[in-house]
Amino acid sequence: MNKVVPNWKWYTNAGHGPRNRIWIAWKSEEIQFTVMDTSDQVIHGLVKTKTKEFQFSAVYGLHTVHTRREMWIKLRNLNAQITRSWLIMGDFNSIIDVEDRRYGSEVQAHETKDFKEFMEECKMNELPTVGRTYTWTNNYVYIRIDRAIVNADWMITMPPLQVQILDPHFLDHSPLRVEVEIPADSGRKPFKFFNYLADHPDFERTVHDNWARTKGKMIGVWQNLKTIRKEMKKLNARTKTSEMLHKVRTELE
Repeated sequence: MNKVVPNWKWYTNAGHGPRNRIWIAWKSEEIQFTVMDTSDQVIHGLVKTKTKEFQFSAVYGLHTVHTRREMWIKLRNLNAQITRSWLIMGDFNSIIDVEDRRYGSEVQAHETKDFKEFMEECKMNELPTVGRTYTWTNNYVYIRIDRAIVNADWMITMPPLQVQILDPHFLDHSPLRVEVEIPADSGRKPFKFFNYLADHPDFERTVHDNWARTKGKMIGVWQNLKTIRKEMKKLNARTKTSEMLHKVRTELE
């Protein structure tokens, strides 16, 4: 660990089972993590960042329905004590829905029962994901067993966050990433082209007039694109997109 993440602090659940399956590492200059509870399937603690404070549980569910029951008991006990935002993240080794497994044996009710009951009883929600659909594969069966779930307080007090399911590379699991600290807004927003502009009566004329200003060489193409970007922003502003969206949403409701 000192070679991989020098000057970081780290903690494992060694001593709570035949293998120390869970490791937590944090950069102490930016994050404070206080361990509050440890078992063979859960490490639980308090996270403090520059702007946020929440409770965090890293999980590694064991490989059978029977052996995972201790994990669900532990998480229920923690839920009874927690009064603030709570994030649970890791390899649950368990699925919730039939869509969570592709190929392999048919999903049975007893495989999803414990997870579903925990989510309902403790009022937990899964954070939305972007990226890959399944988080583990043996190149034949594809399963979604790695998740990030949160309690109701998190949904109310924390900003809307997504879980990025990253490429596994040399692993059989896809790593999960949640960016809790949102970078400060620099004031500059990326250019977005709205598809409806292509149907605007002034679109083709605007592009033609501004593209004809500079000719030849790549620097000319770059300058033309910058000019057209400015004109597209003006065209979008004149169209009053926000008012259009409000009207459409009202009609949809």
